[in-house]
Amino acid sequence: MVEVLIAGVLLAMVMTAVSRFSLSALINSRNQLERTRIEAAINDNIQLLQQADSLLTFDSIPSQDEQQSACNDPPNYLKEQIIESAGRQYVPAPNLKNESNKQLINRTVNTTAAEEIAVVIYSFEGPGATTVADNDSAELLHETEMKNATEQRVLELNPNFQARCYK
Repeated sequence: MVEVLIAGVLLAMVMTAVSRFSLSALINSRNQLERTRIEAAINDNIQLLQQADSLLTFDSIPSQDEQQSACNDPPNYLKEQIIESAGRQYVPAPNLKNESNKQLINRTVNTTAAEEIAVVIYSFEGPGATTVADNDSAELLHETEMKNATEQRVLELNPNFQARCYK
């Protein structure tokens, strides 16, 4: 009788362990699927931004005054043309939402006149994470990224037309 009781307890423990492993595998699979969706949306948006930058040539800028304005501050001109809906090469931010209709990806564009580049920062909450930093932050996270759930992907764009400004 004691053997049957011990066998039953062992069987219950094994079944509990197997169910925990199965549940863990399902959760990780779902998190990986969500991460793949987020990364794909960011990669698609990066390709569209690079295409817009390639199409925004010096010759495509209509007037000489606008060309001069573009050459005075190339990163800001690029930012205006790809971020503002009235821009000639407008690229909307990724529009990926979760089950509760919350925007998953935040895109910000910063310009650095000294380096003459536009820096595009994509911030998102890592799937399955429990601690979240400020998702609207336009600052790079660097070493603190691993301490919280907010992740970033960074793209640096050097305006295509900029080379023609220095004739």
